[in-house]
Parts: sequence; C-alpha cells; structure tokens
Amino acid sequence: MPVCFNAGELGYANAYDVRKAAWLSVFAGACGHTYGCSPVNFFGERGSNVFAGLHGWKEALDFTAANEMKYLRMVIESRPMAARIPDQDFLITEGSCNTERIQATGGKDYAFVYSAYGGAIIIKQKVITGSKLVANWYDPRTGKTSFIGIFENNRVLTFMPPLPTASPVPSQREDWVLMLDDASKDYIMPAQKY
Repeated sequence: MPVCFNAGELGYANAYDVRKAAWLSVFAGACGHTYGCSPVNFFGERGSNVFAGLHGWKEALDFTAANEMKYLRMVIESRPMAARIPDQDFLITEGSCNTERIQATGGKDYAFVYSAYGGAIIIKQKVITGSKLVANWYDPRTGKTSFIGIFENNRVLTFMPPLPTASPVPSQREDWVLMLDDASKDYIMPAQKY
C-alpha cells in the first residue's frame, strides 16, 4: 500500500510496517486485524495503477507480511482470550513514540508485550499471578519462541530483546514479543498448539 496514499514521495509500506500495525492494534484492544494489500484489493497487474505499481495481485498473495499475520493469531489463541485486556500498567515505560512503542496485553496469569523497535521491556513486579514467571521471546517474523528463563515475581524485571541475526548493530533492531506466564499454569508455546 502506498504510505499515506503517496507512493511518489513516501514509498510503499513494508512487512515491518504492516506487522507493527497489526500487533500494536490487537495488543491495544482491537478485536482483530484485517490484512489488506493494494494489488490484491484492486486485482491489479503490475504497473497498471498506483496501487499495483510494484507488484501484481498474484505475486502479492505471497507477500511476507501476509504470511506473518498467522503468527499474531497463534499468540492470541495460545492463551485464554476472553480474559485478555490491554494493560499498560504492566510496564515501567511505554516507549517515546509510535516507532519505539511498547504495548502490553494479557490476562490474570499471562502477559504479552510487543516492542516495536526491540527496545528494553521493563515489567513491574507482580503484574500477573504466580510466585514464578516463565519468560519467552516470540519472533513475530517466524512464530518461533526462545526460552529466556524462570524469574521470581517479586521484583521489577528488565528484558532486552535479541539483536537481529543479520546485523549486530544496535540501531538496527527488530520488533519482538515478550511472553510472560504464571509458571504454575504450564501453558504451551503458540507453535506447539498448531
């Protein structure tokens, strides 16, 4: 999609732009997210109009962002959805702008925190039930989880997302999701559910 409908000056949204909008919206309380892509919406052949300027609709069906939407669904469906609410009270800091936004959501015994830029996530103590918390990173690009550890739930915790594998440069960080669970619940990871 042309950014702000101005492809000439602003270019086109990329997979990160689309992914960030989806995760921030759902974690902020949206009931869901509809992925859209201009070439598909208008069934345009490549170059036929501004909405299909770079790609035709058949090619767009397999865009990276389209395939990444399933990972958001996997996370949301992996924990009790009816009790999930957006809850910024989990956090010490929320990030300074949309680019660096940190958005939290969860239930009484779990929390998900999306870091749009891969900045540090600082969690208040006792934000969910349980004396111990299980922490995992979830990669919104691949749907894979990485175990961080088990922590006492009686202190402020700081989590720094992994640096991108492609570049160790801190300024080139990626978005990540922190998953916290009450250790006594034995929740399974999203990919194990499917």
